[in-house]
Amino acid sequence: MMKQVVKYFSTLPFKSRLLLTMMLVSMIALTVEGFVFVARDANLLKERLARDLAFNALVIANHTAGALSLGDMRGAERALGALKVIHPVAAACIYDRAGHPVARYQAREDQPYACPPMNLSSALTFEGGHLNLVQPVRLEGEIIGAVFIRATLDEVNQIWRESALFLVYIVSVCGLFSYLIASRMHRLVSGPLSG
Repeated sequence: MMKQVVKYFSTLPFKSRLLLTMMLVSMIALTVEGFVFVARDANLLKERLARDLAFNALVIANHTAGALSLGDMRGAERALGALKVIHPVAAACIYDRAGHPVARYQAREDQPYACPPMNLSSALTFEGGHLNLVQPVRLEGEIIGAVFIRATLDEVNQIWRESALFLVYIVSVCGLFSYLIASRMHRLVSGPLSG
């Protein structure tokens, strides 16, 4: 395939080769720059989601400390109920000091989620299209449990797809303008070279 393209390119007149080269270079530069920005924005969105969830997990951990110390599991359940308003949260669990789940929340009842075995130390991981966050629950400096939050990255992925589609649109429009400008200007550039 590449040999055929090179062979075809070498049969074109010099002016056409120059025009295609200018267009190709500008399109490649624009595409690379665009994908760098899209990837950067996707990472910033993930970081923002992680930061927001970490803040919410800390708030829940602080509100849950008293309930865990008194064995009030209803209080722990109520604390997780606050996650209903945070759209990307798919599931959450509160663990006691032994690492056993004592309270659970899931956004969709038709998609049951079992609380995973838990290490009570802080953690943030991205796996399988989800962000998993663990926030220890502390009471007077001692770890007495943990809050686990699992959030979906669907919104981040949707924004990434929309940005990539917009990038394709921009590159196409810029390619058309590049062709129009280059076809008009190639006489200025190639005229002295061919004469």
